[in-house]
Amino acid sequence: MDAQPGLAQRIAGVRQRLQTMLAAVDEDAAPAAAPHMAQLQDVCQQLGTIQGNTTALDSALAARGGDGTGPAVTLPTRLTWRTRRLLLRGSELVEQLKGMAGAFADGEQSHDRAATVFLQTLAMAELALRSVQTFPEATGDQLRLCDGLEAALDAVAERWSGLHAVLARRQAEVERLETLAHGLAAMVQGRPSRVQPFQELAAALAQEAQDGLPLRWQHAPVDHPEARAAAHALNVAQVVARLARQDAEWRGGIADAVLAALVMDAGMAALPAALVSHVEPLNEDQRRLVEAHVGMSADAIKRLLPAEGWLVDTVLAHHERCDGTGYPSGAKAAETPRLARLLAVCDVYVALSSPRPQRASFAPRAALTETLLEAEKGRLDTVLAELLLTLSFYPVGTGVELSDGCVGLVVATNPLGADLTAPARPVVVLFLGADGKPLPWPQYVALAQSQGRHIVRGLTADETRTLLGPRHWELL
Repeated sequence: MDAQPGLAQRIAGVRQRLQTMLAAVDEDAAPAAAPHMAQLQDVCQQLGTIQGNTTALDSALAARGGDGTGPAVTLPTRLTWRTRRLLLRGSELVEQLKGMAGAFADGEQSHDRAATVFLQTLAMAELALRSVQTFPEATGDQLRLCDGLEAALDAVAERWSGLHAVLARRQAEVERLETLAHGLAAMVQGRPSRVQPFQELAAALAQEAQDGLPLRWQHAPVDHPEARAAAHALNVAQVVARLARQDAEWRGGIADAVLAALVMDAGMAALPAALVSHVEPLNEDQRRLVEAHVGMSADAIKRLLPAEGWLVDTVLAHHERCDGTGYPSGAKAAETPRLARLLAVCDVYVALSSPRPQRASFAPRAALTETLLEAEKGRLDTVLAELLLTLSFYPVGTGVELSDGCVGLVVATNPLGADLTAPARPVVVLFLGADGKPLPWPQYVALAQSQGRHIVRGLTADETRTLLGPRHWELL
């Protein structure tokens, strides 16, 4: 059935004739005709609904045609109802996409893969709408082309949903970072603060580790000490949550261990921005000022949680070293709480994995290796440092290149066991073949069971985004 200009008027005419017929029914015949009258009244109501929908559809399509609110199109004279419905759906998708444009307008997001996907998706939607201009008048031909139009709009809707989820996740991460930064600053400055936000965040991070979610490193400008301290605390807390699961001592209290990681460097939020962003080696006075953050953190925790002496002792000792070369008191392993030694391991690993003003970040394998070497030298607890192997040399979410040239992402790591090569041989999902071209579909490979295949290098985040391209942007 074709939907032509004037369809709403024709429906209105049919409805009017039916209403006239109803009014003309003889009152004496009304009891016998009651069932038929009820059916006719129902038809009239349905026609009224269709008339209203058709009028609204005509208005919506006209409004999006040439007044600047949507892509201008010159439509065929005759459109099927399905074509008109898909055209309206496409127009609505365009408006939804334009509604999120502000999230990608920041110049700092120019390198962002999601911003590229957003622009491509918006162009896809507008192209799909403009294709209606080429639709033939014949109903059968239009219905056939509608299959392609609907598939294109489904793809646009799927991408919109993915973009919406990415923006929601990013917003949640920003809010998490800002909340922690504000809380740490309030703690160390002696302003009124509550422990509940810290406890809720610790519980959330512990649950993410229990759910097996990948690490998501947080970053902040070096000239913002509060945000910098919060980003480092979040990163350390994520690692602590995953390592604590592997030790019987903390399995029943992972959130407490994570809480210690969140507040251990509160004093860093009070350091001058110039000191935090200092590139050259620190002189003696600057070093002492940095080391003073441990005492400031402990004092802040005493005010916030006066009954939690274990937490104060742990924070005071998390920069101590097993061989007595740490600070503030030069205590050795036997004199420091075990949780403090775990925090020290995670702190070193995260510091190496994060960029600093004087250097770039270490790759995951290099950061893990350097941390293990520190333990081998006697500075860190060897047993606790070896728990890092549960993260693998290539943590979940890391981009990797295999020996045959294939490229993919790590999706699972192997449990520690007798096979000492297991941390270097995780489960990988491949997206690019040896020829550098996208595979028809993702291919899963368990490298621990694969003969001859191994990882030759881990990829940086930028390399991963570039190599995988927009086809798999939502994984990054």
